[in-house]
Amino acid sequence: MFPNLTSLKILRYRQQQSAGFDVERFAEILRPLGSLCELSLHLDQETIPHLVVEMRTAILVLPGDAIGAFSRTLDNTADVLAHSLGPSVKLVKFLQPLNPDRRMWTTYRIIRDEHGSPPRAKYDRLLTPGGKLAKQPIVQPPPSGPV
Repeated sequence: MFPNLTSLKILRYRQQQSAGFDVERFAEILRPLGSLCELSLHLDQETIPHLVVEMRTAILVLPGDAIGAFSRTLDNTADVLAHSLGPSVKLVKFLQPLNPDRRMWTTYRIIRDEHGSPPRAKYDRLLTPGGKLAKQPIVQPPPSGPV
């Protein structure tokens, strides 16, 4: 099943009133992709903010704590994926609405350490909105031999 696949983008759109999304089961299905490094997702989760335009002031208004709830959902989903995906995955990105016409990729780096701690996801501000690394590589190259 696609052993050399290094990046995957999945855009899921659910029907109204559809059941929730089983992130753990989804990650189990993707786990055999041993070369997968970057996973980009739009899961159309129930907590995704629906933008409301406030016409009097010409600004965008989000109902209640929509951004906070959605951010918590992304954090939790990223952590579940970090625990469940294979060790080759370094980045997980989620499509996030900015306004009715624009979206951006919110990027999480999967942190794995050599001390055996469980993997975790960390929101990474050093990444550009396009999801490519801005300042440093994901994996440091091995030291070269004597010159």
